Amino acid sequence: MARRQKRSVSEVIRRLVDEAIARQRADAENKYRQWLDLRALGVELVPMTADHARSALRWAARVRQSRAHDGFYLAVAEELGTELWTADQRLANAAQAAGAGWAHWIGEPS
Repeated sequence: MARRQKRSVSEVIRRLVDEAIARQRADAENKYRQWLDLRALGVELVPMTADHARSALRWAARVRQSRAHDGFYLAVAEELGTELWTADQRLANAAQAAGAGWAHWIGEPS
């Protein structure tokens, strides 16, 4: 029968903290690699401005959402004059109903 090794509370806490730090580092490295992959595809980060925030709030109201999260996607696409493709069918439908013919659901038939 294997004997259990006794550990002090401080040893257990230290181990848990070390594991959490290692996970955070791995997550950060993974996110950085994903960001590099997106950059390689030509994806650009668009800095948020006060105008984006105002437009996002207006879009949130137009698509009847209580938060502006998806409104930012709509605001930036509108500003850039580009199409917005989303996996969120409800968002695409609501945006189209609100006049954004350039918003599309990725499941739309070609």
